[in-house]
Amino acid sequence: MKNRYRFIALFWIASTVGVFAQQLDELIETALENNARLNVLELKVAATKEGEIQAESWKNTSISSALFISEPETRTGPQKFQLSASQPIPAFGRITARTAYAKSLTDISYQEWVIAKRKLILEVAQLYYNYQVLIRQSALIEKHIKRLDQYISIATTKVTTGEASAVDVFQLKMRKEDYQNNYLQIQKSFDVIASALKATLNTNTEINIKEDSSFTIHSTSLDLDKYQLEIHPELIQYDLLFESVAKERDLNDKERLPGIGVGLNYINVANRVDLNPIDNGKDIVAPMLSFSLPIFNKSYQSKERQLNIREKQVEQQKIDRANQLQQQLDRAIALSEKALIDFNSQNKNLNLAHQSMELVLAAFQTNAKGIEKLLDIQQMEFNYEFKKIAAIGNYFQGRLQLEYLVNQ
Repeated sequence: MKNRYRFIALFWIASTVGVFAQQLDELIETALENNARLNVLELKVAATKEGEIQAESWKNTSISSALFISEPETRTGPQKFQLSASQPIPAFGRITARTAYAKSLTDISYQEWVIAKRKLILEVAQLYYNYQVLIRQSALIEKHIKRLDQYISIATTKVTTGEASAVDVFQLKMRKEDYQNNYLQIQKSFDVIASALKATLNTNTEINIKEDSSFTIHSTSLDLDKYQLEIHPELIQYDLLFESVAKERDLNDKERLPGIGVGLNYINVANRVDLNPIDNGKDIVAPMLSFSLPIFNKSYQSKERQLNIREKQVEQQKIDRANQLQQQLDRAIALSEKALIDFNSQNKNLNLAHQSMELVLAAFQTNAKGIEKLLDIQQMEFNYEFKKIAAIGNYFQGRLQLEYLVNQ
């Protein structure tokens, strides 16, 4: 069961990211093996599966005995003791109905397990790509800190020759300090995501994720016709609940039919000593047939009304969940489209910012002039690159949601 679903899971994640990341593959493998929430649901499936065996069982056999304190006298002798055995028979298809209902509960438990697996894979993938965002942001800040070190070195040299002032150096150092603070904050975010991953994977092993080269946007548009919400496992679960109610109704109809039981009554008879009649001391054996009728039992009618209410409840719950999933789909499409727009916009802005930086940097390296412009354009470059990384992250988050909602 695990291996089958692992293949399906990796397939739809792979279809999301294009070139599948080996690191993410390993994280998902670990989560599918170790996650405590999944293990609980897997045990629930096993327990309900055992319920199918239980449903095939007959009711207990009744055995009773009686010892006559005052022995009744009969023609053939006094009665000493009595033994009785009776067995209710599950007639009229009771066992078939009971087994069908138990199997429907197993199907529901299995579907819960399937849904939890999909959500777990989605959760691991989302954490993974959040981590990739932090890796790119961290590298971006390091790059700009190195740039500022170069600018500080140039400005310091120019101060000694009188071409720049100490204020210029201080401005550069203050900007560097801002970046260093941002860098420290990102390191804290690394710890938060790593902790969440360890909890999800149910492991104490340190999380070591490296930069993923596939973490970028290759397409420039979305094929919206592909993302149509049809049959989702969460909606299938309500179909199974509806079917389970039908099976329970069938079982209730079978249980309200007359009950049949068979049995055997044995009475031990002693020999008469005063006479010797025919069949002297012959024991009595009496086959028994019993019926039970729910004449005054109103529980079956009440159960029928409860099942009718539950049927309507499941129907409304399915409609509500379908609406929620459609809203999630709309939000995921909007997030992905917005991320594509942001990504393309930031690329254009970055090209212009790079060209401006080349001009301003050339002037700064020559005579240390234009420090304010240098800092402004450098900050613009940083902001565009930062937003570009965020756009890639949002694109992946949107695609993961889309694949979770539409990929079967």
